Amino acid sequence: MYASANVMSQTTTCFAALSDALFDDVCTALRSGYGLPEFVVDWHDSWQYGSASTDDIWFNVTRADNNSVVETWMERCPSGVNWQIIAKFDTEPADLVSILNTCLGVVPQRYQTNAN
Repeated sequence: MYASANVMSQTTTCFAALSDALFDDVCTALRSGYGLPEFVVDWHDSWQYGSASTDDIWFNVTRADNNSVVETWMERCPSGVNWQIIAKFDTEPADLVSILNTCLGVVPQRYQTNAN
């Protein structure tokens, strides 16, 4: 489980995308890129979500069946997306956007970043 030594410096950043990528493929790419364990995965009526973490980074990944539900969850989320990826870390990995771009097949839209 993600447990930062310095809670005061944690950053949470949110990405959204409209992509045909498969949920398992995105989770596999993130696991490979960041040495994550298996994602703990669950389903809702119209979306699949999962989370995984190491001591350095935590991910929550959601893929909806349509492109109108994700935008209702967070105030600043762009419309017309079916993916939401939230990452929490002390220092953002330099390759984060690149890995998301590769596994989603599109450039993700960063729509919110909060530093604690």
